[in-house]
Amino acid sequence: MGIIKANDEAHALELANATEFGLSSSVFTQDLDRGVQFGLGIKAGMTHINEMPVHDESHVPFGGEGNSGLGRFKGDWAIAGFTTDNSVGVKRL
Repeated sequence: MGIIKANDEAHALELANATEFGLSSSVFTQDLDRGVQFGLGIKAGMTHINEMPVHDESHVPFGGEGNSGLGRFKGDWAIAGFTTDNSVGVKRL
C-alpha cells in the first residue's frame, strides 16, 4: 500500500481528488462530524466513514467517478435511470 503524507486537511482532500479514479474512498477519524464533512468533499462514487469500502447490498448504489465507472447501479433509482417511459397506442383495423 502506498502512503502519501498530507500537510493538512485541505492538502489531504486535494490529494484524494487528484487521482483519475474515484470508485470508493474511506475516511478514518475519531471526530465523526469532521470526517463526514471531509468525506463530502471527496469525488468518489462511495465514501465510507470509519469502515472499509466493501458494501455489496442490492439497495446500495454502486459505481464510481472518473475512470472508475460511469453512473451507478443497483436500487430502484437505477431502474429509473436505465428506463425510458414510452406510450404505445394500437388501433386494430
